[in-house]
Amino acid sequence: MSYTDLRDFECEFSDFAYGANNSTKIVQIEKLGGGELNRTYTGIWRYRIIGNDGLIENQGQNLEIPVPKTHREAYRLVCDYFNLDLDPIETGEI
Repeated sequence: MSYTDLRDFECEFSDFAYGANNSTKIVQIEKLGGGELNRTYTGIWRYRIIGNDGLIENQGQNLEIPVPKTHREAYRLVCDYFNLDLDPIETGEI
């Protein structure tokens, strides 16, 4: 697969995260091959990070997860990798 395959990215899960200077990001997650929310999957996941200007800042289809994870858990892994802070509601800080 090439990165041109990201043209058919179909977001299955989306949530906010915060980058440097509290800039708002939207992190989108898709299980390659399809998946249902709240079920766990192994394999390759795709992600997209969108800045507050609406432009794609980062994307990939190279998130390989060998241990079963839900869409929300994959979202958290992407946030950790790109050093993004989770939504305070997500972390239970509010």
